[in-house]
Formats: sequence, structure tokens, C-alpha cells
Amino acid sequence: MNAIAKLKFFRMSPRRARLVADAIRGKGVEEAMQILEFMDNKPSIVLKKVLKSAVANAGNKEGMDTEGLYISKLLINAGPVYKRHMPRAMGRATVIRKTTSHVDLTVADGAKPGKRKGKKTSSVKAKESSKKVSLKKKTVKKKKSVSEKKQKVTKKTKSENKQKSKKTEDK
Repeated sequence: MNAIAKLKFFRMSPRRARLVADAIRGKGVEEAMQILEFMDNKPSIVLKKVLKSAVANAGNKEGMDTEGLYISKLLINAGPVYKRHMPRAMGRATVIRKTTSHVDLTVADGAKPGKRKGKKTSSVKAKESSKKVSLKKKTVKKKKSVSEKKQKVTKKTKSENKQKSKKTEDK
């Protein structure tokens, strides 16, 4: 089962918040709490609150056991940008962009899903082979088009040179 906690309009750029989110994504809740506790920046404080909220939602709403939870999904998306103006020299103004973020955190119980090991299915193999074929076709087309252009240019220059030589001979 999953429990979700969302935070919207968090006054921090998504890029800065993603640096902290990458450190805890996929970790167990206890381990993530320890990591966030010892990080010394603003997003870590806020993400810790969102994580606590998700764990509380898991216990209260979903009826899950709060031990053994892990962060199954953590998204930091861009929110709206507040634009303010600052006066500058000679009557001009510059825009100050105040970026916001939306945080979506999902915790799940059970074992952490790992990467699937084993043989590739036939559909996966077919997709990979079609990608290789399409890539080969594209490169061949590009080579032909470049060589054709060179041939056209050389034909034009040869015909122009012949015409020039005939004109000089006629004079």
C-alpha cells in the first residue's frame, strides 16, 4: 500500500530542492530521517516535515505499520513563478523571479523493489533492434545527402570551368 503527502507552493527553486531529494529517494524512512537531520539547508527541513506527514498518513489513513516503510516516489516539480520588479538606473526595472516548487512524496511498505534481473522478453528485444535499425538508416541517409551535395557542386564547377574555357578560346 502507498501513503502520499504533498506540499505545494514551497518557496524554493526546484533545482535546489532536487539536490536534497536525490539523497533520500528510494531509502528507508528511518535512514532518510537521519540523512535529513544532518543536512544543513532549507529543503532538508521542509522535506523532513513532508516525510513525517507521509508516515503519519500511512499510519492513520491507510492503517499501515509505520515501521518498514520506504520512499517509493519523490517528485519535485516546478510551481508558479512570482515576478517582482526592482528599480534600476536610468528609469529601468529588472525582473526578480521568485520560484516555487511542488513536492509529492509517496511511502510504501514492504521490500524495496529492485531492478529486474533475468532474460529480456521478446517485445523488449524487438524494440531495441528496431531502434538500432532506425539509427542505422538515419546515418546512411545523412551520408548520402552530403555526398550527393558534393557531387552536384563538383559537376557545376566542372561545367562552369568548361564554359569559361570555351569563352576564352572564342575570344
